Amino acid sequence: MKWMKIFFLLLMIVCSQAGVLWAKSILVHTNILNVRHQPEGNKIGRVYRGEQFIVLQEQKGWGKIRFLYDQHGWISLQYTKRLVQNAKISIQSFCQKLNQEFDQLQWKNIRCHEKDWQANMQSVNGNPLIYTVVGKQLPVTLLLCSVHSDENTTYQCLRLLQLLHQQPELLDHRVVIAPLVNPDGFLKKYKTRTNARKVDLNRNLPTKDWRFKALKSWRDRYSSNKRRYPGNTANSEPENQFVIDLVQRFNPDKVISIHAPMNFLDLDYLDSSKTNQKQRIVLKKAEALAVRFSKESRYKFLNYRTFVGSLGRYGKEWKIPIYTLELPSADYTKSEFYFQTLKQSLFHAFNVILDQRRTAQIVPVKPNTIN
Repeated sequence: MKWMKIFFLLLMIVCSQAGVLWAKSILVHTNILNVRHQPEGNKIGRVYRGEQFIVLQEQKGWGKIRFLYDQHGWISLQYTKRLVQNAKISIQSFCQKLNQEFDQLQWKNIRCHEKDWQANMQSVNGNPLIYTVVGKQLPVTLLLCSVHSDENTTYQCLRLLQLLHQQPELLDHRVVIAPLVNPDGFLKKYKTRTNARKVDLNRNLPTKDWRFKALKSWRDRYSSNKRRYPGNTANSEPENQFVIDLVQRFNPDKVISIHAPMNFLDLDYLDSSKTNQKQRIVLKKAEALAVRFSKESRYKFLNYRTFVGSLGRYGKEWKIPIYTLELPSADYTKSEFYFQTLKQSLFHAFNVILDQRRTAQIVPVKPNTIN
């Protein structure tokens, strides 16, 4: 019966790994939910409708979560909704649709190959929300493209993966690539900033001020501009739930989100006056990386503002450095040119460690190492 013991041992290993990958992810489904020190214990905080967490431990209807960056507590799962995930989403037909779209855009040198991607969540219209994990050594950089699909940034993510297949030695650390956060907007005849429900994904993330300010800011600041509609509730869109799930599961050292057409590099992190010593170290290293990126790529480094429900503000709350790279234009005919100007800086950013528990020298990539 030795083979049976070996079989069950392997099964336990697989299940334990799957448990890490498929741990329950939940959304708060009530306006205010108390966080307690232990199940039915003393209150230590609050979370709000639309906030999203991974359940680290369950006990009689209670779930342990990480909230406020570095705090842990228990919430009643009765007032939450489980995030719908499926490990068997087919990507083949989706890649075929993308490749047809790439041909129309004259992006002849990139292809979507089913084997390159995985998906366990879907968009509003049922398109796979694809991502891939490249490299083994921690820490992780999360790279996002096409949050706004009329900005035509998907090319940068797919072209980068293509280069990684050719020169994997360029990567020292792990990168998670999500090339098409808003597939529904991208596959429309006329590409849109918003998703299929006409929500601006970069105004819908569950920042702490969303419930008080999101709709008011939309009406007052943007005169109810439809391109910047934040949705009816925070984190209502599956595309944003996908992004947060990647952030919480992979715990990235930094996030790089590529947009267009404002032609600059922005870094969002904590105000130095509000950070402790460890966080000031991260901020100093993050700023040094931004300066180096700016010099190498010739994108101006700006301290741009954040917005209610934006990724930059969400990253500040969770103490994750967020780099927003704005290409000079959304002109799809210039996509390869933009990639050539960026690739060296991107690999340098991937290989720099910002985590306060680690040290890394901020040095440029050798100019002749990338083909």
